Amino acid sequence: TLGPELAVYLDEFGDCFGRSEPRGKLATYVRGQLGELPRKSVEPMALAAGMKPRTLQEFLASDEWDEERLQSHTYRLLKRDHQDDQWIGVIDESGHPKKGLETAGVSRQYCGNTGKIDNCVMTVHLTATSFNHQFHTIMESELYLPQSWHEDRERCRAAKIPEEVVYRSKYQIALEQLDRAAAQGVNFSWITADEWYSQKPAFLTGLEQRGLRYV
Repeated sequence: TLGPELAVYLDEFGDCFGRSEPRGKLATYVRGQLGELPRKSVEPMALAAGMKPRTLQEFLASDEWDEERLQSHTYRLLKRDHQDDQWIGVIDESGHPKKGLETAGVSRQYCGNTGKIDNCVMTVHLTATSFNHQFHTIMESELYLPQSWHEDRERCRAAKIPEEVVYRSKYQIALEQLDRAAAQGVNFSWITADEWYSQKPAFLTGLEQRGLRYV
C-alpha cells in the first residue's frame, strides 16, 4: 500500500541520476531493503524483482549518481517535511565485517558489529533526531580511510577511491559533517556521541568553536 507514496518520494531524487536505468535500479534496491526477504543482499533482492543480479550489482558498483545533489535533496526534505528547532545531532560509527583485502578501506580494526578487532570497513554517520524522538534519519555517511590505505595510493586507485579521499580521524570526519549540515541550514540544539569522541580534546574544542552544546 505504500508503493505509490514510495514512488513519489524516490522521484525527489530523480535528477541525481543522468539516465533512467539507474533510477529504476534505485527503486528496486530500496524496495528490496524495505521488503520481507530474510537476506537483503543484491542477489535475492534482484531475483525477487525479476531482475538479473548482475544488473543490480552494477547499480552499486559502477552506475554513477550525483552524491552532492542527493545529499542536498536529503537536507531539503528534512527542512521541508520535518522542521524542528530542537534537532539533536548524533555522531556514531558503524563497522561492517568484510572478508578479503580489496573492499575500499577494509582493515583490521575494532568492529562494533562483532564486538572485537576484526576485518571490517568503518563508516562515520551524522544522524538528526527530533527532540521528542518521533523522527530520526541519517544525514551523512562517510567512509573512514585508514592510514595504511592513505599511504598506498595504488591500492586506493584499484579500489576506485578518489585521490581527494585521504586519511582523517573519525572525529575530523564528524566535524566536517557538522559543517556541511550547518551550510545546508540544519542547526542542532545539542550534539551527542559515544565516549570515544569525548576522549578527543580536538573534537570537543571543535564543537566549542562552532558554538555547539554537547553531551
